Order: sequence, then C-alpha cells, then structure tokens
Amino acid sequence: MNVKESGELSAGRRAMSTWPNRVTLLRFAAVPVLFVLSSTGKPTAFITCLVLALATDVLDGFLARRMGLVSEFGARLDTFADLAIYIALPICAWRLWPELLSREIGFVVVAVLSYALPVLAGLTKYGRVAAYHTWSAKLAAVVMAVTVIPFLAFQIVVPFRFATAVFALAGIENIAITVLLPEWIPNVKSIFHALRIKERLGRE
Repeated sequence: MNVKESGELSAGRRAMSTWPNRVTLLRFAAVPVLFVLSSTGKPTAFITCLVLALATDVLDGFLARRMGLVSEFGARLDTFADLAIYIALPICAWRLWPELLSREIGFVVVAVLSYALPVLAGLTKYGRVAAYHTWSAKLAAVVMAVTVIPFLAFQIVVPFRFATAVFALAGIENIAITVLLPEWIPNVKSIFHALRIKERLGRE
C-alpha cells in the first residue's frame, strides 16, 4: 500500500468514526432487519424499525450541522443509506400489505420512479449517484416519512398520495439539475442554485 492509499484509508476510517456517519450507518443496518421482519410477517415490528430508520435520516444531518462535520463523504453516505431504505421499503411493504399496495399501485410506482430515475440520471451522466440534497428533496423525504407510516399502519391514503406528488416534483427538479450541470457537484440546493453554478462554470 502506497502513501496515498494509506492516507485515503486513514481519512475514510476517520470519516466513518464521526457520530453523524455512525448514525447514517444505522440506516444500512436497518435494511436486513426490515427484510427479516417482512419475511416473517411482523408488521408492527416492521413499522417500528422503519420509524427508527427514518429518524436517523433527520438525526444524522442535525448532528453533522451541529458538530460542524458536514462533508462530501457524509453527504454521499447519507444518499446511499437513503437509497438502501427506499429500495427495501416497497419490496418489504408488498410482502406485508399486498392488497393495500395493489389498490394504490399507481402512486407507489410514481413514488418509486421519482426516486429511481434521478439516481439513474446521475449514474448515466456522471457515473455516480448525484447527492444534491436539494431543499425539495429534503421536504419530500420529510413528507413521505410522515405519511408512509399512517399509510401502512392504518391505510390512510390521501396524505400518502400528496406525498407522492411532492416526491415527483423533487425528482423532476433533481433530473433537471443533472441535465443542467456539465460536471458533478454535490449539495446543490435548488434548480436556481444550479443555474447560477452553470453560469459561473461558463465564465471560467
């Protein structure tokens, strides 16, 4: 191992040892638990685990800002943790509530595509997941987190349908940012920020 590789490994270990990133890792750890709980037919335990996993998405960002540990590595780790949860959620939910998801299949598909298509757009253009963390994406994540629990637990569908629309708008903005920016830039707060970044890059 050369000096550069050793330095990168050491930096990676230090990044993983920070409290915000440790909290993010809990979201990864929740994924196999969600699969086990859905496979064994434990809806109450599943919802409890899901609530805790979604809470880490709020807590890790709060800790990073509070402790002054906001970083590109943390942003990317957070994005991949979200991706893991959002891949697991519809699969596991279908096992536990197939009739509910069948009735709301149109909204479920829109929600899944609203997350998947921006990811694919980033991978296609930049070869990586575009971790923009836009304001709209943060709002959509909060709205979805608040509505998905009553949707699954009590079959309250109207708030979930509204959250799907918010999710779709956030996804469209994410894709638009990817189309606009010629190179990958993390933490782009909105399409308006992307326009200013593109203008600045054009002058350089």
